[in-house]
Amino acid sequence: MNISDENIYDKQIKEYFKEVRSSYNNGNYRATMVMLYSVVMLDILYKCQYLAEEYNDEKAKDIINKIPVLEDYGNDKSPNYSWESTLLDTIKKTRLLDPTVYSDLDYLRYQRHLSAHPVLLRETFNLYTPHPTKVYGCIVSMLEGVLNNPPYFINNITVHIAKDLADNKEYYLSHYSYFQKYMYREYFSHMRHDDVIKTFRVFWKFVFYLSDDNCENNRKVNYHCLRVMMEKYSDILQSSIEENLENYYKFNEMEKHQLSIIYVGLWHVFH
Repeated sequence: MNISDENIYDKQIKEYFKEVRSSYNNGNYRATMVMLYSVVMLDILYKCQYLAEEYNDEKAKDIINKIPVLEDYGNDKSPNYSWESTLLDTIKKTRLLDPTVYSDLDYLRYQRHLSAHPVLLRETFNLYTPHPTKVYGCIVSMLEGVLNNPPYFINNITVHIAKDLADNKEYYLSHYSYFQKYMYREYFSHMRHDDVIKTFRVFWKFVFYLSDDNCENNRKVNYHCLRVMMEKYSDILQSSIEENLENYYKFNEMEKHQLSIIYVGLWHVFH
């Protein structure tokens, strides 16, 4: 089975991941699990560090501050690996990752521990060998849930997208073809269908429902964001609208004539 690292976001993590892929391809499944776990933990730390430094994210800073730093690998003091449990427990509490990823992380950690230590049974002592399909499943779930995603995907992605659109709206509005490709490459290609629907609902509210100054100033570029999503994911989004009408048809705060003009233009994407 082919394992691709081309979508891994961080260059250093991509370099480390080569050892994961090499171990798997050579049938060294215990080594694969151990290295995969190390790479994933490091990637989460990289992402938290980025959010703390670039976005002053309080959740990310709290996580980083709880991780003990070993000053010198050359001393005789043994590293304290309890930080791994602290990291996993903290990201669960702060909801920095998609909830579906937590169970995959717990399973990977369990498999890593089995692979890294002798298995002590009453009858015999031996080394655990994970099944190749389990190893492959762990690799795929970590690529899709963690490694392939930019740092801001472990936080509220809609906040980042909205800020990006607001900061660069003049250029995006005058270069729609570029905007389409950029939005898919930078954001939507990393999303599962459930994430696409959630993001679509948020921007639908920005365009059709809310009327604060921020939404008024950025309504047009947010509308273009909806257009890009509809053009790319028309089937799943049309189904979402038809199945959840109550989440879409709430236009209390927006003038009717504005709504009808924007809505009709957007709806034509479906037809």
